[in-house]
Amino acid sequence: MAKALSIIGGIGSWVSIPLPWWSASSSLGLSVSLSLASLESLSRGIELRPGVTLSLQPELVAGVQAAFALILLGGILGVTGGVSSKRVLEAVGGLLTIIGIVAFLYGLISLGKGTWILGGSFGLLGLSVQWGVSYGILVAGISAILMLASSSRKPLPHR
Repeated sequence: MAKALSIIGGIGSWVSIPLPWWSASSSLGLSVSLSLASLESLSRGIELRPGVTLSLQPELVAGVQAAFALILLGGILGVTGGVSSKRVLEAVGGLLTIIGIVAFLYGLISLGKGTWILGGSFGLLGLSVQWGVSYGILVAGISAILMLASSSRKPLPHR
């Protein structure tokens, strides 16, 4: 059962990549959700026309690319550790996933020049807007916890 925790955690970290990590919505029905995968593809820039490229802030690009790589690698190590019963792989997979989450949050905070971008809302004359981190980051966090819990399990006594 404990091996399954690491495998589920590793797969969960992969599943978190295409889920929304940050989203915004308004009372007009407009909404934007950005997954780690979509942010990673945006980090290369959007060519508007030849010679003109729209690019994200360097801090956000670094945070997104680090998070993408760390969460992908963390999932690989979590699954590999669960299949091979190597606890160190499970632990490193969980830690890399947590570090990936922190890298993403750092990039996001750097973009907003403060923690307000992590979540908030405002309303004016009947129009309201809400924004914040979304459930993709929660799935990654739960996945990291599963991998770490699996790595700390006690071996069963031999009979």
